[in-house]
Amino acid sequence: MSAGLLGVIAAYELTEIGEYKDRWGSATNLARPDGSGFVQVSQSAARNIDFESLDRTDRELIAQLTSLSS
Repeated sequence: MSAGLLGVIAAYELTEIGEYKDRWGSATNLARPDGSGFVQVSQSAARNIDFESLDRTDRELIAQLTSLSS
């Protein structure tokens, strides 16, 4: 597990610790080296989703919402 992911989980779950802006600021700083969440999710989807098995509507929806092509 990356430090960034751990920071995001802690910021979300440990609401009684510190101030909101400090928790999320720290989580953001820890996650910065991990890169864009959008890019990570798109790459993971490209590796793990069998797009050929999806119907046309689902493929087109995913293509419109992500950088993935159908």
